[in-house]
Amino acid sequence: MVVIAGIIYLTLQSPEQTGALTKMTQQQLLKIGIDVGLKPLRHYVHYMLYFILGLSACNLCTARGWNLCKGMIGSLAIGVMDECLKISFPTREFDFGDLMRDFAGISIAILLMVLVRKIKAVK
Repeated sequence: MVVIAGIIYLTLQSPEQTGALTKMTQQQLLKIGIDVGLKPLRHYVHYMLYFILGLSACNLCTARGWNLCKGMIGSLAIGVMDECLKISFPTREFDFGDLMRDFAGISIAILLMVLVRKIKAVK
């Protein structure tokens, strides 16, 4: 739920708020020696948020004895809804690249969970 709340918070921000948050984060990263440009930083946030969302969904599915496909479909649906919701805001826009980054983060999480399950099954 925390990840979904974070996604909603970032989606509802104005471009100015998003820019200010990105710059502040970039400055904090520079303090610890990590130099990331503004645009790549925003891309990394998409990967990270949706990776965590994918892992959370997989863990929920595992705990309830569900198939991982349900977690993947739910996570992908949240990514699509997030990008489509931006269409309704005059200061935001649908970004296919962001959607692909969201899908990549979820896919990596799913693949990691499948790998972990296979390793556990072998032991």
